[in-house]
Amino acid sequence: MQRVVDASVVAKWFLPEAHKDKAENILREFIQDKVQLAAPDLLVAELGNLLWKRSMKLGDISTAQASQMYADFLALKVPLRHSASIAAAALKLAISGNHPIYDMLYIALAEETACEFITADKTLVNKFGKTFPCLRWLGDL
Repeated sequence: MQRVVDASVVAKWFLPEAHKDKAENILREFIQDKVQLAAPDLLVAELGNLLWKRSMKLGDISTAQASQMYADFLALKVPLRHSASIAAAALKLAISGNHPIYDMLYIALAEETACEFITADKTLVNKFGKTFPCLRWLGDL
């Protein structure tokens, strides 16, 4: 089984947030080779930005913690897809759905690979869940 994951899920591997247990189950299955994960390479920047914000703006983690979490994420070697390879499809989805391309890169990848896209972004699921059957909210797992 293959799944696409976004930064909202990956962040829960490292930070104490709602549905952390469900996100950790996905990570555990990945580490045990029970599931294959994928994401657009945008994930690296999104997670880095999230950790920067949590350490520098919100201050709920230290910069040392942010750096260690980022290093731990990179060491996992989650397979990343070059965003340029799905950019045209993502832009079409962004235009037709009147939604930023960032999220649509994940949806385009899930659609192309015919797998689930797991996100903790409930707003995204509420907006597009009926349009894209691949879209699943982490809380429902």
